[in-house]
Amino acid sequence: EGRYGRAFYVTFDRELLAFFVPLMSVVVFHIVEHIVRQGRAGPHVKTSILVIGAMNMGLSLALSTFLLLPFVMFLAPYQVFSFAQWDVPVWVSFIAALLFLDFAGYISHRLHHTIPILWRLHRLHHSDREVDAMTTLLHHPLEYVSSFGLSIFVAVLFDVPLIVLSVTALLTGLHGGFSHVRTPLPEKLNAWLSRLIVTPNYHHLHHSLDMRLGNSNFAVLLPIWDYLGGTASAPQKQPQYGIAEPQSPPTTGVVSYLGNPLR
Repeated sequence: EGRYGRAFYVTFDRELLAFFVPLMSVVVFHIVEHIVRQGRAGPHVKTSILVIGAMNMGLSLALSTFLLLPFVMFLAPYQVFSFAQWDVPVWVSFIAALLFLDFAGYISHRLHHTIPILWRLHRLHHSDREVDAMTTLLHHPLEYVSSFGLSIFVAVLFDVPLIVLSVTALLTGLHGGFSHVRTPLPEKLNAWLSRLIVTPNYHHLHHSLDMRLGNSNFAVLLPIWDYLGGTASAPQKQPQYGIAEPQSPPTTGVVSYLGNPLR
């Protein structure tokens, strides 16, 4: 089964990790926002986002339970490379696979902006006009399906070790609340830190109403992919958030959120 265990055995536990860690991150940074008096106003909006988040958790568990194994078995014969069986030192393959998954996340994010049907699913996340830690949970359930399919597709075709998948889920989950937190970092700190990891100052530009900025800064963890891909935008003052009115849900209710791809 390889030095780490094979990506063919990605399990239920990874999906639990992929949900509960972001939830913990959101809770921690939501508390931070309230401490500095920059939390989101309006309990109705908070409740709607939490309901969407809970729906996504249930969907993730259902996909893992009923569709993961058949999907993996279907893709397994088409494997093109194996990080798990790569004849290099363990630490080399681990770091390479970790970087590869982060790059794949960057590509997946760009695809969700480029392909019209994927953008319809992803744009709910961009519709939030009060970007903060809770925005991390605001993803349409059908976007979860598309992201799930793309991530498993990549994991199986490149035989990414299960431990790398788990570590990536842990890192991206912890980082999610941080990158969306309303409170920006001090400029001097952000100036050097944003060259190493995606910071709130860096990611908030991606949520700009101005899609010249909204179609930039796609990176999940490491901004290097934006620099290499020519999609990096330099940190600027806090932008106006949201998307154009015809694409945005008319209200902040659960039904309106769920129906947004049909607008």
